[in-house]
Amino acid sequence: MARLISIIDDNTSILSSLSLQFKSHGYTTCCFSSSIEALEHHTKHPADFYIIDIKMPGLDGIEFYEALC
Repeated sequence: MARLISIIDDNTSILSSLSLQFKSHGYTTCCFSSSIEALEHHTKHPADFYIIDIKMPGLDGIEFYEALC
């Protein structure tokens, strides 16, 4: 079973690039450009690993992590 990596970044170029790299190594990715939308999704469907941009509008990466835990 492929591991699910959630990538959360407001820069769509970074989202695409990271997603392609992880997929090429056999991982499944779930991408979000909004940390608030990601939090709503992941409270019900957690990922195995998270890559989160620290500086994001609305809810920054640290706040996302604290809310997820």
